[in-house]
Amino acid sequence: MLVAMGEAFLMREEHGAVMVTVILWLPLVVLLPIFVIDVGNWFGHHRHLQTQADAAALAAAGNLATSFGAAACDNGAVEQTARDYSGTESGGYNHQLGGTSPQDVHFELNSRTYYNQASPVDDTVDTASPCQSGMIDVKLTETDLPLFFRAASLFTSVPFINSHARVELFQKNRFADSLPIAVPDPQPNKVKITFLDEANGNAVLGTRDLARDGTSNGLSIWDNAADPLALPVNTSRIGVRVALSGGSTTNCGDRFVSCFDQELFMRGYSTSGSGAPPNPPQARNVYLSQGTCADPYFQASGTSCTVVVHADLDFGPCAANHQLPSVGASITAHVGATGAPLTFQTGSCNGSTSQWASAPVSVASAAGPVPVTLDWREANAPQKITGANCGNKKSAPFDCSGQFEGGQPVQRTFSGSTAQGNSLNGPIRMAQLWEGNSVWVNSVARGTTHGVSVKIGLSQSLIQDASAPSSPLVHLAVLGNQGQKVDCDPALSNLEDELGQGCAPDYERISPSGQCPATSTILWGSPQPWQCVAISTGNATGQVRHGMNYRIQGNRNANSCVSPNHWSDFPHLNPGDPRLVNVFLTPFGSFNATGSGTVPITDFATFYVSGYDQSPCSGDDPAGQDEIVGHFIKYVETLNDGDAGTQPCDKNELGACVAVLTQ
Repeated sequence: MLVAMGEAFLMREEHGAVMVTVILWLPLVVLLPIFVIDVGNWFGHHRHLQTQADAAALAAAGNLATSFGAAACDNGAVEQTARDYSGTESGGYNHQLGGTSPQDVHFELNSRTYYNQASPVDDTVDTASPCQSGMIDVKLTETDLPLFFRAASLFTSVPFINSHARVELFQKNRFADSLPIAVPDPQPNKVKITFLDEANGNAVLGTRDLARDGTSNGLSIWDNAADPLALPVNTSRIGVRVALSGGSTTNCGDRFVSCFDQELFMRGYSTSGSGAPPNPPQARNVYLSQGTCADPYFQASGTSCTVVVHADLDFGPCAANHQLPSVGASITAHVGATGAPLTFQTGSCNGSTSQWASAPVSVASAAGPVPVTLDWREANAPQKITGANCGNKKSAPFDCSGQFEGGQPVQRTFSGSTAQGNSLNGPIRMAQLWEGNSVWVNSVARGTTHGVSVKIGLSQSLIQDASAPSSPLVHLAVLGNQGQKVDCDPALSNLEDELGQGCAPDYERISPSGQCPATSTILWGSPQPWQCVAISTGNATGQVRHGMNYRIQGNRNANSCVSPNHWSDFPHLNPGDPRLVNVFLTPFGSFNATGSGTVPITDFATFYVSGYDQSPCSGDDPAGQDEIVGHFIKYVETLNDGDAGTQPCDKNELGACVAVLTQ
């Protein structure tokens, strides 16, 4: 009986234990769903905030894509687009869940930190503006999300919820549907200058490789300022040859190498001997100064300009008051075929050297090397001048005449061309001789050594990306064996079809270790994507018009305009405009030589066709026979189809780009 009573008592005690356990666990059981709700609410807000950040970055990328690299690129508009889609604007899109006020969602663009937080610090972001950096980095922060489970003065809300999205612009690496046109890179890989003794069969006096040294006035500058050449001057005429190379060598005649002679001239003058009769007069320092030419020794402005000829001459000992000796001296300069008298500068005679100068003399545009020679006359010579024409007179005074240096140039200027592909000076738009900080070191005494550097400026103006609707028109020539056409599709038999249908095979930029096959047959037998493109040979006269009609108007024989020129809308061009086309970029000098073969693809560029040979559109820009005209643009695709490379988009270089969501 006692045992039974004990068992009953124990049973009653177990019921009490269960009660205690339930009481202890009941608060947790009640709070757990609230905690789960808080966690779920946090995840929901975080997920939606991430969607907001993604939408903001992608929408802003669409805005940036239309104007990156253009003068009209508007950082304010890009940022406002991002804000509109971030949910932080009361009138925008993608507002946060649960009735969260836009004032509780904070926006940071290209910032290393989130709103009101010192850490974490993002060292990978480029803090420059989107138009400069090509990056849209959006950091969003929602502040003070209320908790369902809260404790007064301990925790009542989540202080920060962060989300992050980034779109970066990368160079596009792979293309299809390009036009069968290749544009040589405007910039060489290497530049070499060679000093030549023009008075002795162009014997080589010295060479230097030039290094790229930034840009100035829209020109790419190359010089050897860091490594001047110690040039002994022991001859009267020194010329400079410039070799520009898109390949691995700078040897004239090699593929991808263009050489330009007589771009610069240095006079070496004698300081010895007497110019007093019966000796012929002596020309010492002869130099040029600016008239209207910005540079008296080299100009490539597309217009004529003037230079002034200066000469220090020796006719014998000076007369009193620094005047000329009474030999009846007169001088005529010939700048090319143009004659101009030189005038003695009164009171400039010192010892036996007098200073003379011409009035400004015109130099025609694109005249090439223009020699300067000097004729002299002594109408009152006390003796016959050795080697001169003094007539048949038997007694003094004698009237003698002759030419300094036997009629050889005593100085030279160069008038270049601005035409694309010209053979006079190619892309060279500036060429100067320097010594230290002194420019125009073009006349020095013989028997001296000078630390000489050459500075050249290469133009990119004809094939650089347009920055405004008024940017210069670019002419793409498709002419015989010297044209810029390539054979990009082995399945199509002629240029007309390739222009009309585009190049179907996949092409990509050549890798650093890539090599091009010798023939198109080998190239076309290799796996795609191809890193080289075949040069097209033969005559394509008349095919440009029909091919471009099909490409743009949809009819090879179009006589009405279906797709008009919308270049005036730049930079806000319609991505579906058929006038937006891609072309190949190849190394500098790719089309120097005739013949077939293949050339490497260095990049691709987007070109807007604003006119072509016999276009039916009245609003098109005029084009010559077998020409396509328009503008290169920095085109950014907003849909990455896997063709993006790893190289950041460079707004200062040719080449199409792709917007990629990277974070």
